[in-house]
Amino acid sequence: MSSEIRYPDYDRSLLALTASVLKYYGVCDYGHTTLPEMDSLLGQGADRVIVIILSGMGTANLKRHLSETDFLRANKVCDLSAVFPSSTAAACATLQSGESPLEHSWLGRDLYFPEVDRNISLFCNRVQGTRKKAANYNVPLKYIPYRPLSDRIREADSLVETHFLSHREGERVWSFRQAMQRIRKIASGSGKKYICLFWDEPDLEMYTFGTASGKVHNRMRFLNREIEKLSGDLSDSLVVVTSDHGMIDSHWIYLEDYPHLAGLLERAPSVEPRAAALYIRQGRKLEFEEVFRDLFGSDFLLLSREEVLDRGLLGSGHPGEKTYGAIGDYLAVAARNVSLGWKHRKREKKKIGSYAGLTAEEMTVPFIACTKK
Repeated sequence: MSSEIRYPDYDRSLLALTASVLKYYGVCDYGHTTLPEMDSLLGQGADRVIVIILSGMGTANLKRHLSETDFLRANKVCDLSAVFPSSTAAACATLQSGESPLEHSWLGRDLYFPEVDRNISLFCNRVQGTRKKAANYNVPLKYIPYRPLSDRIREADSLVETHFLSHREGERVWSFRQAMQRIRKIASGSGKKYICLFWDEPDLEMYTFGTASGKVHNRMRFLNREIEKLSGDLSDSLVVVTSDHGMIDSHWIYLEDYPHLAGLLERAPSVEPRAAALYIRQGRKLEFEEVFRDLFGSDFLLLSREEVLDRGLLGSGHPGEKTYGAIGDYLAVAARNVSLGWKHRKREKKKIGSYAGLTAEEMTVPFIACTKK
């Protein structure tokens, strides 16, 4: 169990890393503080910049599963802050747009959209917790679109070839070895190239088996070996490896077990189980605060929408049109190893590893870099 709170530091974060990439390729409106370590590496002038995001591989889990001499740890430059919420949705939208969560509004896996009066799962465009399509159009892409990093780079320099690889969008790859082979092929060509790979491991193994399991250990060692082989095959390249967030083992509590509290909510929580947006029935906010803090005050920070914004938890910039409403009336942010569910679901009961809270394990990710001449 962790009790150390780590607030986001956007000047040394995934957002700063992305700002460095945009600046390097001549994008004038990169909009945020750049990362000095990345600026220095880019200043060496590699034609191929390769960024690999291993989901869930926070610094704590990197240290747990790899030795100091293993490739990824041996090439770690420093630690970075995740964006907040420390979720895949928030991080990927930042890494793919160069915008803060405040700007792009992709705060977590599920958001409430008043246009359809539903909580919608962003990556699959389905009603939260079901297989039902949200609408006959893509709700998230219609109401919270963002300009892809690749478009911004090509607008600044049309000679740069950009690629985004993942298993669910962009250029599809279905195994990590296939992803490594695809990167090798792209990098073998001439000219300037920016290649970004998002891979959902070791997140998947941590999700199912817990952050300290043998299966996670074996997968981490596999990922380490494959990236080391890739690096050895490249030339004139900068290879950066980081993560969208770290992970922590958690247990679940369910609001249906607390009917008085659940009755004060207008709808099921959204965003993430460890950063839950809560919408309160009219005139019941003070009662809700008292009941929630009495029940869960040692496990969650209960922050009003105004507190979330005033503390800069979502970063700087011009707020996205949907960000304010997506926060809810309150955001219940996990400060210990507890996740907040709505109703008992078998899928959640089997989930051990989790993310999106403010613990150091979730908020601290590594910045790993290797330059190949």
